[in-house]
Amino acid sequence: MKLKTAEDELSPLAQRAVDLAGDRGVRMVPVVPIARQGAEVYLEPEDMDLEELLDLVVAAGQKLAYIEPSPFDIADVVELAEDDLLGEELDPALRAQITKLRKSAARFNGWPISLEVAFMYQGVVHRWVADAPWYEQLRTEVAAVVPAEDEDDPEPQLPEAERAAIVERLTQELLARAEFRAAGTESNRRRVARIYLASPECDQGPFDELPTFLTYDAIRQAMDRAMTAEQHHYASVEQRIPELAQQIAADSTYRAARTAAARKHRLRDHLIAQADGYPPPTRVLDLLLDALATGRASGSAGPMLPFSSD
Repeated sequence: MKLKTAEDELSPLAQRAVDLAGDRGVRMVPVVPIARQGAEVYLEPEDMDLEELLDLVVAAGQKLAYIEPSPFDIADVVELAEDDLLGEELDPALRAQITKLRKSAARFNGWPISLEVAFMYQGVVHRWVADAPWYEQLRTEVAAVVPAEDEDDPEPQLPEAERAAIVERLTQELLARAEFRAAGTESNRRRVARIYLASPECDQGPFDELPTFLTYDAIRQAMDRAMTAEQHHYASVEQRIPELAQQIAADSTYRAARTAAARKHRLRDHLIAQADGYPPPTRVLDLLLDALATGRASGSAGPMLPFSSD
């Protein structure tokens, strides 16, 4: 397979999983459970396909399953993201190869690297994971082009309790940052988190530079908790459309807005202020704008997952 002809195979697969679940009366939650101390079962497409997996969910008597794609961000590929790799001391031919790889990789931004579908049965998490073939090919090409890092200084080995404590502290630091909560999407939150964790503001603890495995765990945990908090804040908001419309209509900053775009910004600000800095789903914004424009509340069947932030 060549990178220039690679296709996004996992996004259609994710939609198929949602459709198959719906056909079986199973609701998909757009985030998978975080690994804990309990037993887990790992499955791959070679073990069973999606239909067999969803049939297994039904056979286990479950009404909820979980799905989460892991989107590609070229900034996560350190070898392609760091500008100093293209420094003047680099061989021109090698520099040209890295530049070419960057251009090839840019088209994959947002494509899923992997797709995970999960369900729980009697306390056991069953995880089904499909990986994108193009990503492994990209990593292979990067490894063949980019000079290997010095491996004489391995990552420190930490006791599990100490590692968990550091990750928890970093997670809390990220969640306390308004720009992280307001970032809305996973890719934006990941970018905000990386910048902060590499900055002098972040408490590096005993490290001169935080080990990669700690930053990865902290970012993943913080994003999971942010998504949970965001959904918690907006879970019942559609049932409160008339009440919220009255509050916002009485807001002087909203009344002072003269354009549709300005009113939408003021509405968004109002909701964010009530939700601890988490941005509202686009659906909620549209329903509230309609209620404010017509003087009546839009009907609603309740919140819909997944939420999308504007």
